[in-house]
Amino acid sequence: QHPTDRVISEKIMKMEAFQKALQFISKNSIEKQIRIIYSSSYAQLTPENSPVIFKMLEEAAELWDVSVLPEVYIKRCYPMMATIEGMEKPIIMISTTFLESMSEQELWGVLASEMAGIKNGFCTIKFVEKLCSSSQGLLPDVITGPLQLAFRNWHKYAQYSFDRANLIATGDFNTTMRNTLLGETSNEILGGISFDDPNCDYMKQCREFLNNEDKLTGSIRNINSVFLDNPYYASRYIELFKFYQTEYYDLIEDYM
Repeated sequence: QHPTDRVISEKIMKMEAFQKALQFISKNSIEKQIRIIYSSSYAQLTPENSPVIFKMLEEAAELWDVSVLPEVYIKRCYPMMATIEGMEKPIIMISTTFLESMSEQELWGVLASEMAGIKNGFCTIKFVEKLCSSSQGLLPDVITGPLQLAFRNWHKYAQYSFDRANLIATGDFNTTMRNTLLGETSNEILGGISFDDPNCDYMKQCREFLNNEDKLTGSIRNINSVFLDNPYYASRYIELFKFYQTEYYDLIEDYM
């Protein structure tokens, strides 16, 4: 887990509003009702109909020491999507487009990183966030108000933790970066980039974007980042590369 992400996620979980949200959800059986809706609306994967996926989940659970396997649902939609949520039992929701676009190694990286998110408590944070952002007003305003800004700030660093977990699981920097950028550009283009080369053109572009000293460009970039739900892809790339060069191999030795 990225250190800044750890601090922010732990702070969110200790917030009074977050604890009240958990109590409200539990008291009103909201999770149970949503689970019923999911099981009747989406195709559910099982060890019987998707043995390869569940073998990956079992391996990821062993890797991160997660005791409970999630329920897995497939959502037919065009956006690339794989997300976790839930309190009593985690849920992974995956878009059909995501599954159709991935190699087996890329899928393993995504599932392993989502399982790492479950280990870090992200599924509970995302579940509360989803209900807070609902237009139906499932949670009272006194709960959702204080949490909205905290969730937005958390998203900027949670992605760094997902990227780290993906890299540790796959052991391949290029696979992790292809997962990160999948949906933003074609597989053919991504396959031609050596992301682990610090002198590749994409690295040069990212460094130029983040280090642009032009006052106007820098101001626009920094202002825009405040309103983004996730960090810039350039930031994720540079942050992951730093991790790859400094901490990655020591962690791999611990897992071996």
